Amino acid sequence: MKTLFRSLSTGFALLSLSGVAHAGTSYVGPAYKAGDEFVTCVATNVSRVPVMVTIDVLDEDGVVVATRGVSLSASGTDFAMSAAPTAVLCRFTTSVSAKSIKATLLVRENGGSYQTRAAISGK
Repeated sequence: MKTLFRSLSTGFALLSLSGVAHAGTSYVGPAYKAGDEFVTCVATNVSRVPVMVTIDVLDEDGVVVATRGVSLSASGTDFAMSAAPTAVLCRFTTSVSAKSIKATLLVRENGGSYQTRAAISGK
């Protein structure tokens, strides 16, 4: 019985790994914003092939307050932004390794100039 359980456990473990071996998730932050500032989560594809990516802006409780799913061509860039939370975290979920995406969080002023007050980059 132990041998059967061990074999089944190994089989299920291998099956579960095969489904997620190529997907990747990375996080950047947290950052804190004030007043009318807003946060932009930017994903840049640093690989040579197209990549599907979901960009999420999370508030301090981990709730998604903005999301965007896109296909990025090689060297392509896209973003999701939010003005709602005071503390934020950016989450990037890709169809391939998280190393294929350069992840950046920007805190920007809202008022014509859109100057960047802070920038945090991930790997």
